[in-house]
Amino acid sequence: MVPLKLRLRNFMSYGEGVPPLDFTEFDLACLSGQNGHGKSALLDAITWALWGEARKARGRTSPDDDILHIGANEVEVEFEFEVEDRRYRVLRRYSRRSRRKTLELHLYSPDEDRWLPLTGQSIRETQQKINSILHMDYETFVATSLILQGRADEFTRKTPAERKEILASILGLDHYDELSELARQHQKVRSDEAQFKERELNQIDETLKALPDLLKRREQLKEALANIEKSLRAVVDELNEKRSQLARLNELERQHKSMVEEMKKLRSDLQDLKAQYEEMLKRYQELKKLIDRADEIESNYRRYQELQKRDEELTAMLQKLRELEKEKRRLEQAIERAKTELELMLTKLQEQREAHLKDIDEAKRFTERREEIERGYNELQSLRSREASLEELRKKHLQLYEHLLQLENQIERERQKLEERLNALSEQASELEAKASTAGKLEEEAKRLREEIERLRKLVEEADSLRAKIGQYEGRLRELSVKCEQAKVEVEETAEKLRLLAQSKEPRCPLCKSPLDEHSRELLEHEFDEFVKERQRLIEELSKERKQLEQERTKAEAQLKSILKEVELLDGVQRELANVEARLMEARNAEEKLGKVMEAYNELKRRIEAGEFATELREQLKAVEEQLSALGYDEKEHEQVKREIEKKRSFEVEWEQLKQAEAKLVEAESKLKQVEDEVSKVQSRLTSRDYAHEEQKRLKEVEFHISELGYDEEEHKRVREEKTALEEYAKLNERLKQAREEAENLKVQLGRQYRMFNEGLKRYEELKTNIKAVEEELSAKPSVESRISELEREHKKLDGKRSQLQLEIGDVEGRIRECEELKQKRNKVEEELKLLRYEEQLYSILARAFGKDGIQALIIENAIPEIEREANSILSKLTHGRAHVSFE
Repeated sequence: MVPLKLRLRNFMSYGEGVPPLDFTEFDLACLSGQNGHGKSALLDAITWALWGEARKARGRTSPDDDILHIGANEVEVEFEFEVEDRRYRVLRRYSRRSRRKTLELHLYSPDEDRWLPLTGQSIRETQQKINSILHMDYETFVATSLILQGRADEFTRKTPAERKEILASILGLDHYDELSELARQHQKVRSDEAQFKERELNQIDETLKALPDLLKRREQLKEALANIEKSLRAVVDELNEKRSQLARLNELERQHKSMVEEMKKLRSDLQDLKAQYEEMLKRYQELKKLIDRADEIESNYRRYQELQKRDEELTAMLQKLRELEKEKRRLEQAIERAKTELELMLTKLQEQREAHLKDIDEAKRFTERREEIERGYNELQSLRSREASLEELRKKHLQLYEHLLQLENQIERERQKLEERLNALSEQASELEAKASTAGKLEEEAKRLREEIERLRKLVEEADSLRAKIGQYEGRLRELSVKCEQAKVEVEETAEKLRLLAQSKEPRCPLCKSPLDEHSRELLEHEFDEFVKERQRLIEELSKERKQLEQERTKAEAQLKSILKEVELLDGVQRELANVEARLMEARNAEEKLGKVMEAYNELKRRIEAGEFATELREQLKAVEEQLSALGYDEKEHEQVKREIEKKRSFEVEWEQLKQAEAKLVEAESKLKQVEDEVSKVQSRLTSRDYAHEEQKRLKEVEFHISELGYDEEEHKRVREEKTALEEYAKLNERLKQAREEAENLKVQLGRQYRMFNEGLKRYEELKTNIKAVEEELSAKPSVESRISELEREHKKLDGKRSQLQLEIGDVEGRIRECEELKQKRNKVEEELKLLRYEEQLYSILARAFGKDGIQALIIENAIPEIEREANSILSKLTHGRAHVSFE
């Protein structure tokens, strides 16, 4: 892995706006600086971006909250690196508020010049992809590529198996593990298939053992089947005979049932025929009574017809009379309307005559005052001429006066603007003075906040230093725990050796089996005792040191917690300082502006008091005042003329009325003569009935036809009364006709009903005889049905045996065919089994060869001398030949 670029945001001591670290600008880098300045944070950022792991406080399972910058809620690290000439980018984020984590992985495409997403469906899946690309996880990285503070011996503390795994990972031997696993999988598949084939061969051999018995059993079953079929044919023949007999009896039973039903129906029909015959006979007798009154009914019906004819004639005459009377009323109404129209016309003409007379009287009243009205009208015209001259002067005076007011208003607005400006300057000066007065306090406040920020920043550095110290404590505590556990194991192992020595009574060492006398045994036991005591003292010292370190770490953690609580105020204090400094700058600017504003205020106040503004408007005002004075308009004279005009305004109206009255008088006298002529003509027409001539003529004709019609209302009344009395015979006559027809029909029907009754009675006796004969034959049916049931049971039993035998024969023949097929299949299965066992052996060899004890072990053994030489070369340079390592 070659690092290319690292970008941090809110990671440990790095806050917002940190410039990215570009690794391409150097080949070798050395990080130096004081504790807490963020050297280790860069390496933690790389490991956190790649694996989500970094230094963490004691008891923490995740470093996410520890890596957050003080006061921040979100952290983000983006790391670009190159592996096998391919460029990758990892972006990891964490939010304290939502506890949400995100991990993104991208691959750079030079052809498309963009980042292609490789992010998986989950963080776990994406992390697996990163581990696959790097060919290592976090533990491998910190054991081989990165030396953490307090963990320089990380690799040496690993077990041999763990060290072997780390070396295999470094040398890229993971591929052999995959090949070994793949070979084991293929071996297992071949083994399972071979076992299946062996079981299959055993099953085939077991099945073929039964073939001779199956052939013998097939012959026995065929012989039994032939005997069953012979018995079955005899049963079927007898069963068919009995079923034919039963079918004939069933047909007789159906006929018997049909005859019984017919007999019941026939009995009911005979009863119905008898009732119908009696009812028709009764109806015939009723009709005979009506027919006996035929002479009376027909005589009265003829009289009814004569009266009906006369009633129709009189009704027609009455209808004609009603039409003539209706027309008479219409004509009388038309004549009356014509007369009314003439009367209305006469009334209207009389009203017009009265109106004309009234107009003549009114016109004469005006003509009598002609001289007075004419004199007043002429005086009015003279006054109006004078008023027009004065009105012209008034308009000019008004224009000049309005101009004068406008100029005065403009001058006043100029004064108001200057006064508003003066007030604004005064308010501005007050505000500036108030702001300027706060400068001293703000300077003191800014100084206090800067000191507070400096104090909090020192606390931040102290917090970073404490974190580093806590990390060192934890590293030392882990180291002490390992040493303590190792010492305990050595104590237990030595105690076990002592126990074995104590139990063994033979003159031979129970551990190495070498000769052991009593003196050597005592020396060995003493050596073991001393070793146990030395290790117990070491455990006690380690425990004591561990307890002291834990106390110091707890104290440091408490100090860190207290400091972090105070440091949380840093952002707020910085914001407050920025606010105070901005207000201080405003106060200093206000001091500079205040002098300029006061100078402008005094100058403006002097101009207002001296009237040094609107000079041109003042000159225009003076000119307008002179023009008003020279105009000579007298408003009082103008008002007097207007009052005189108002007094004489009525003469203007009367003058118009006079001219209208003179014209109206001539017109009214002419119209009056015309109206009087019309009145005379209308009165003459009314007197002589000179109107509606056609209607009066037609009215006389209608009155003549009414008198000629000769309609007698009393006769018509008598005819209708007699006709009403004889209406019953009209109905009886109609019934008489129907009765004669119905009586003839009933006579015929009575004969037919009598014959039908006798025929039905004869058929009833025949059915009775036939039913008795059929019942005698049906008495044999139960014995036939019983025999059929016996035969069917026998047939079912034999048929079941036949089916069972056929099934057994089919099963036996199927098993025989299966045995024949298995003979052919067995040779093929044997060949497949040999091939599977051979492939299983090959894959077993490959699995061991690719495993950790095969090729991998050989590669590691060959690589260890080279690794040892390279490590000693580096150590020699770093320590000037004072240190070296040896791999065992």
